[in-house]
Amino acid sequence: MTFQVIRNSDPACEPTCPEWIYAAGSIETSSPPALRKLLKSLGPVHLPIVLTSNGGDRQSAQELGRIARKNKLTIAIGTSPLVCEGKPSVCRTMSGIDGTARFEKANCLSACPFFLAGGVKRLNSDRNLIRVHKGQAVLYTKGDRSFTEIKSAKRVAKVLANAHLEKKRYLREMGVAVALEDEAFKYSGDDFYEISMDKQRSWGLVTGSVEELDFTDPRFCKRQPLPENCVRK
Repeated sequence: MTFQVIRNSDPACEPTCPEWIYAAGSIETSSPPALRKLLKSLGPVHLPIVLTSNGGDRQSAQELGRIARKNKLTIAIGTSPLVCEGKPSVCRTMSGIDGTARFEKANCLSACPFFLAGGVKRLNSDRNLIRVHKGQAVLYTKGDRSFTEIKSAKRVAKVLANAHLEKKRYLREMGVAVALEDEAFKYSGDDFYEISMDKQRSWGLVTGSVEELDFTDPRFCKRQPLPENCVRK
């Protein structure tokens, strides 16, 4: 997963425009340290996160969620097209990038909702997709940072059962209904449970719609008091 600070590219909002962190890609064991490093570089400024991911390592996703909760961050499901889109080497070397945000056709799958659960405010749109499943029982090799699927059926059952309990404890910690994990546990392999917008809200996974609180919109910086993510250039 990459983490990049984005500034709204609309010149009409200058000199004070909304900024946010764009978190995108596979959640790996390297993801939590990368987020901590970025947050440290921002100092006292707490930027919200626009998140899209097809999943990855579940324990790392929970660690990301705890980082977000500790820093009192808002998280919204969406994507952020960049001015340097298509030039990944350029994007990686830039400390801040002009861009926009889109809150449609974005995914938060598998382990991703555990990251989302850590947001103090958790925003989504019914134009996005959140899906969960039981997950896989894997072994992690630190040397080459790879995951190997466990073959023993007995061990798989034990690992998944323990993970099931751990995920429920985490959801309780984050104030999200454990019904989410109970439903997810019914689906394995490539099968997913799609969480409806009604369930997202009633289970507490989502606390509001991004349409109600679009922190990426230039007009957001017309509010008083000035929102924290409205940064003067």
